[in-house]
Amino acid sequence: MGSTSAAGSDRTFPRVSKRIVFSIARLGRPSPLRYNYGVKRRLNPHRRCQLHLRNAAPSSWLSLIWLLIFSFSATAGIADRSSYGARVWQTDDGLPQTHVQSVLQTRDHYLWVGTQKGLARFDGVRFTVFNPENTPGLRGYAVTALCESRDGSLWIGTSDGGLTCLNAGTFSHFGKKEGLGSEYVKILFETKDGVLWIGTRDGLLQLNHGVFSDSPTNILAPGTTIRALTEDPAGNLWVGTDRGLVRLKDGKGEFFTALSTKDGMLNDSVRGLCRDRAGTLWIGSNDGLTKVKDGVFSNFGKKDKWVNTLFEDSLGNLWVGSYTGLSRFSDGKLIPELNSEGMSYENVNSILEDKEGNIWIGSKEGLSRLRMKPFTTFTEQHGLTHNNVMSIFEDLSGSLWIGTWGGGLNEFKEGKFLRHIVRDNKESPLILAIHQDHEGSLWIGTDFDGGLFRYNKGVFTRYWREEGLTDVAIKVIHEDRQKNLWLGTRSALNCFKDGKFTRYTTKEGLSGNVVKAICEDHAGGVWFGTDGGLSSWKDGKFLNFTTEHGLSANQISALYEDADHVLWIGTEGGGLNCFRDGKFRSYTKKQGLFSDEVFEILEDEHGYFWMSCQKGVFRCAKKDFAAFDAGKVKALTSISYGKADGLVSTICNGVAKPAGWKTRDGRLWFSTTKGIVVVDPNSNIKINETPPPVFIENVMADKAAVPGAWSKVQGQDSGEASTLNVKPEPLHIE
Repeated sequence: MGSTSAAGSDRTFPRVSKRIVFSIARLGRPSPLRYNYGVKRRLNPHRRCQLHLRNAAPSSWLSLIWLLIFSFSATAGIADRSSYGARVWQTDDGLPQTHVQSVLQTRDHYLWVGTQKGLARFDGVRFTVFNPENTPGLRGYAVTALCESRDGSLWIGTSDGGLTCLNAGTFSHFGKKEGLGSEYVKILFETKDGVLWIGTRDGLLQLNHGVFSDSPTNILAPGTTIRALTEDPAGNLWVGTDRGLVRLKDGKGEFFTALSTKDGMLNDSVRGLCRDRAGTLWIGSNDGLTKVKDGVFSNFGKKDKWVNTLFEDSLGNLWVGSYTGLSRFSDGKLIPELNSEGMSYENVNSILEDKEGNIWIGSKEGLSRLRMKPFTTFTEQHGLTHNNVMSIFEDLSGSLWIGTWGGGLNEFKEGKFLRHIVRDNKESPLILAIHQDHEGSLWIGTDFDGGLFRYNKGVFTRYWREEGLTDVAIKVIHEDRQKNLWLGTRSALNCFKDGKFTRYTTKEGLSGNVVKAICEDHAGGVWFGTDGGLSSWKDGKFLNFTTEHGLSANQISALYEDADHVLWIGTEGGGLNCFRDGKFRSYTKKQGLFSDEVFEILEDEHGYFWMSCQKGVFRCAKKDFAAFDAGKVKALTSISYGKADGLVSTICNGVAKPAGWKTRDGRLWFSTTKGIVVVDPNSNIKINETPPPVFIENVMADKAAVPGAWSKVQGQDSGEASTLNVKPEPLHIE
């Protein structure tokens, strides 16, 4: 989730006559992470990579307006909706075939994908395909099972070519000649004692110290198909077959029938097994899902039945893959998960969690990745009257008010959207700004000739030109501690007090006529962000600040004062500024900020600033700004969030205020052109800070391959350097 960027990392390199070109793979982040590096001969291709990037009261005579309220129930609460975003890879992305039957991540972080037309290795960017045509040790095309043994060997089971082992870059085949009873391999599983178990269409075998042997008893009828294997803490091997569930005690000794339909199972044809961290045994069969806990059976029949695979992730969710769908069993209920097109998955065969916490799905439609979405988006589909959201505000009662441009005013309360329609002789659907005063009245600023509305006890009162409001397109509203109601508009600043409007422009000393942001500081000073700079109002006068005083840009779009009394200023084109100890400091993309546009600034409980822009939402640790100023870090780190993280649109709105809001529960809300988005910084938002492993896959010296170069480095994971030996004469190495 989220992408990380850091600027200011340019380095100068010594000239070298040898250059190695290789790929960086970081699984779960399929972006072109391929760079050319200038390196010395002694390389460290692993986790602790030392290589450096080259580039790295209103008047009583006013008419009272009546209110109509329409209620829309949100189709799903935040907790009930899927928190995963899907991305799929198919043949046009490099897969040899879309029907994925098995997925495995090996210790070197590569993802291995078994399809009906060959084996593929995925580095997060590209697929490398292995099949009988280019890999003699692989005798079958249809790869049905994958397992990595404790020695790092990759075992590959096929339906038409037996078993293959990949070790140190060499593929070795095992078939009937080597003792494999059936060349149709269904499942591979290594137990804690290092024994590799091979489930086939015609029984169960084990490979121990290089020797194949049949199961230690003949209790399995001839022709029994083994589909699932798992091990319990006592070392017992549980075997799911097409004729019931059996157990091999202690991995040796006698088989005995453990469970069947007579005991409470839905069906004797077992397809998937999983023992979770609580010791519960989950059984997938032709008729659905069965849970066995302390001898008590609980059945969860599925409409599609045919549960093929089960997997428990690191968060304790049980994933259920079936013939016509994927579900996540959480808090006692099955939650359907949809593919990247919003449809059910078809024929889910394999489920895997990678080292970054992404869930990978092998199905008939290809290889899919499910990534946790930290953001949830609410749109018209969920009850909003319009997707173009301008402002968000939480009132004293906890209701969330949403101003839309085209759908009027919405209230989100207790999981429902309520539409508030303001009328006198016509509706005012174009809502810009929202604010609540000390009496609890809600003030709503509208666009064009809509004017200003006060909402109190179910009644709207309108203020317009007749009342002295000179500009009726109101972008921002703020009441200060002196009970002045400030209105920022597209052509002036208005102050409403004691039923009277007072207008301020550049003629009265304001820095600019377009007022976009208002903030009151700890001392009672009121700050205004305009199109001409920053203005401070105190003791009836304006004090202005522009680029001549240190601002990076005069177009001010956001203002926020933190607990340390530092004023943070978001600009349009000049990034983020702070005003500390009477001085301005600026931070832009050159210093590592994700965007030079900042529409809103919110601070969470963990010391992070969350900011919106036209490219999404991003966050930075507040402490990093001080560290950068002190020279302790060379660049800021920004973590950006977009469509893959749950935003339907990355275009956030900054026309009106508030464009974002922190609710009392700590969640952060932002306005976008396609709904409102919300993130909970207190939830488990993972950030992967582990550098990706680096592998040299191919080495060319004078256009000739260096034999064994790939195998020399791919099996190492110690963090130590690898040495490539080349002759001392001038060579061109790629």
